Formats: sequence, structure tokens, C-alpha cells
Amino acid sequence: MCDLMDRKIKAAIGKSPFSYPEAIEIEGLKVFKTYGMGRVHYYYQSKDKVFWLELPAELHQDLLKEALKIWK
Repeated sequence: MCDLMDRKIKAAIGKSPFSYPEAIEIEGLKVFKTYGMGRVHYYYQSKDKVFWLELPAELHQDLLKEALKIWK
């Protein structure tokens, strides 16, 4: 599911508010990161669910770590 989201966001570059997504690995989990609307956005799949997190730029790394503890 996340790979499809990644392809659709990349295909819409220039037509959407999001930057080109970057895939990163955090504790064995593939997480996609993009920027848009003054925020940092992460999305990832855990089992059969996809999570999209919109986080403030100044706190995004700390908040992502906390979110992954809850929703991994």
C-alpha cells in the first residue's frame, strides 16, 4: 500500500504540495518521508494498516520516535 502511495505522490510532483518522498529505514520498518505545507510528513505500513503522520518541522524526529513506539 505504501509503495503505491509513494508512486502516486512522485507522479504528482509539481501538482501537489508534497516534495519528492524519501524512503528511510527505522528499526527495520520502511518509512517514507516528504515535506509539504510547512510540515514533515511520514507514512508507513504496519501489518494491514497505513499510518500518515503530519508533524511540525521543529519536533518531527522526536515525535516520530514516540509515534513508532505506539503504532508500529
